[in-house]
Amino acid sequence: MLHLIRELKAEFIKYRGTLVYWLMILCPFAIAFLLFLGMSMGTSKLVANAVAKGKNPWEVFITVHYRVLGIFFLPLYIAMVNGMIYAREHRHNTWKHLYTLPIPGWSIELSKNIFSLLINFTTVLIFALYIFLSGYIISLIKPHMNFMDYNPMIAFNLLMALKIFLASFSIWVLHNWLARRFSNFGLNIGVALLGVVSAGLMLQGWKHVQYFLYALPIVSVIDAKNMHTLFTHPVLLSIISGSVVWVISFWEVQRRKVKA
Repeated sequence: MLHLIRELKAEFIKYRGTLVYWLMILCPFAIAFLLFLGMSMGTSKLVANAVAKGKNPWEVFITVHYRVLGIFFLPLYIAMVNGMIYAREHRHNTWKHLYTLPIPGWSIELSKNIFSLLINFTTVLIFALYIFLSGYIISLIKPHMNFMDYNPMIAFNLLMALKIFLASFSIWVLHNWLARRFSNFGLNIGVALLGVVSAGLMLQGWKHVQYFLYALPIVSVIDAKNMHTLFTHPVLLSIISGSVVWVISFWEVQRRKVKA
């Protein structure tokens, strides 16, 4: 355990000042800013309808943000960040050096996995913060949207953040393995693009879309009946399938000999 903690600290130091940390802040900001522009320049019909019905507009506002995050941004972001984390080792061919160090090989791999997951989770939490700030700024620009008159639903915002993070776990497992196994950064992005496009097409009416890997994040946040439930079908499917595949991929990586 001590080796793992040391390796994890080393990972955080290694990527300090790199694009990994900048993307963690700027990517969710870009999505939140685009939605902010759309809602501040025009009037969101969904939010307006919620206000007209006397409902809390924050719930609709928060849900719209996570739908955009889940359908396109999050899968690509996961692929990009995992690719960048492992590209450093592939580019400098440091795997052999790492495995000659007097530390267990499993701690090296596991520390990278944990680091990558923490980056993804922190990104989603930052996005949740941007949603909160965006709503209050819009309420100053457009008081008629009534955001100030309602509870900002912070607990619901965090619930949605955790839900979409867990629903994307299986996607993270796949791209973590691809990034570790292959040095081609474009392969990781290409697979993610294919998955995102496929999910978008399947959402148009395929009845089994809730079982498709890349559709799990968006399906988890569009289910109105289970909106306030964390462990929904997509979330459980992602956790269970992702855990099984992660164990297999972790064993596969440990089994292979590191190339010189």
